Amino acid sequence: MELGSLLYGFYSSISFLIQRIQRIQRIQRIQRIQRIQRIQRIQRIQRIQRIQRIQRIQRIQRIQRIQRIQRIQRIQRIQRIQRIQRIQRIQRNIRANTLPSLYISSYFLIYFILNNS
Repeated sequence: MELGSLLYGFYSSISFLIQRIQRIQRIQRIQRIQRIQRIQRIQRIQRIQRIQRIQRIQRIQRIQRIQRIQRIQRIQRIQRIQRIQRIQRIQRNIRANTLPSLYISSYFLIYFILNNS
């Protein structure tokens, strides 16, 4: 009888140890899975943040490029207008300076022709 209770006690303690080991293994497996999931989630978040940062940088660069092009076009437009205005001013000055002399020279030419005929 004592041998039977000794064997039963030994069996129950081994059974308890096996259940405890299985529970520890299950907890470790769950923790490992949770750690892997947490690492994957962090990596996914980092990847999304990196992609968003790259997109933001590209958007800013595109906006800056467009603004630079618009600024250059505005400067070129102003320079073109200034060049046209300068040419028109020169043309007005030429007309203003040459027309009176043309009138005077044509007057003398007509006077000379009329007096010599």
